[in-house]
Amino acid sequence: MDNYGLFFPSHSMVCYHEPRIHDHELYFQLRNLNLLLLLPIALIGILCNACAMVSHRFSLLCPKVSKTH
Repeated sequence: MDNYGLFFPSHSMVCYHEPRIHDHELYFQLRNLNLLLLLPIALIGILCNACAMVSHRFSLLCPKVSKTH
């Protein structure tokens, strides 16, 4: 027996059953929406944040150039 049932007795493995999906068409539409729209947006966001972190780090390492008259 796993420890999950000790912390959440209502979710123990004894009465576990697979959730039933009544609308298969809706399931596939939502899955495609996640794969085609939300996942690329998330990946682009991660890439933009990584680029911003790297450019900020390099800006801290590079010496500042100041103009003196």
